[in-house]
Amino acid sequence: KEPNYNIPLEFTRLDGRPVLHIREGLLLDTLAWTADPANKLVFGEQGPTAEQFVLQGGSQHVTLLTDASATHLVLEKYDLGTLVNFIATPDSVQFVAGLATGKLSLPLRGASGLQADMKVKDLAIMGTRLGDASLNARETSPKSYEAEAHLANGMNLLDASASIDAAQVRPAVVARTTFDLKDISFLRPFASSFLYDLSGGLGAELRYGLHDGRSDLQGDLSFKEAAVGVLATKSRYTLKKERITFDNDG
Repeated sequence: KEPNYNIPLEFTRLDGRPVLHIREGLLLDTLAWTADPANKLVFGEQGPTAEQFVLQGGSQHVTLLTDASATHLVLEKYDLGTLVNFIATPDSVQFVAGLATGKLSLPLRGASGLQADMKVKDLAIMGTRLGDASLNARETSPKSYEAEAHLANGMNLLDASASIDAAQVRPAVVARTTFDLKDISFLRPFASSFLYDLSGGLGAELRYGLHDGRSDLQGDLSFKEAAVGVLATKSRYTLKKERITFDNDG
């Protein structure tokens, strides 16, 4: 049987620093990849730095490049299942799938400026299609971060944002999410071990905060013609038009 994976790595040292090089013959999930012959990933005091690190497999591209302040990972139509499918068996469900395009910037040691701008088309987890996803994150100041995420699956929409200030003795967090799920049945496979039915609509506008070690959750959950079937009790619960409100009183 032909191998599904072949990762020919070569390790050397340059001025006392470990160096990784990918040799010819890279095979990932049965797909042959090419690597720039001069590719090099050097592990030094500033963190990993890349030179000529360009990989291509069919329409997929993976590039690592380093400038004065950061090492950048650039993906183009990268299949998220490429490096995890080796744990699958022929009759198992693919753990994760989707085509990722975008950029992740990791600051070198002593620098700041963490950034991520990534889109995933047709994201699926454990065989369940979640939709098209996007993530944008950035370091606004040392140890302070902001992020936004979006997910769309037909008429099902989810938006979330968060800001984190980890520069304080006690980190501060503010997170918000709004979603309008017209049909939550696409989530059923994730709950199949304890639910036999999950359907109907679910909407929410929620805000979570963490300040001085105290957390609070505010907002509303709205159910519309929703149903939940519990395997343990063989009971099915319906929520025709219900609303749950979270406030400072609980």
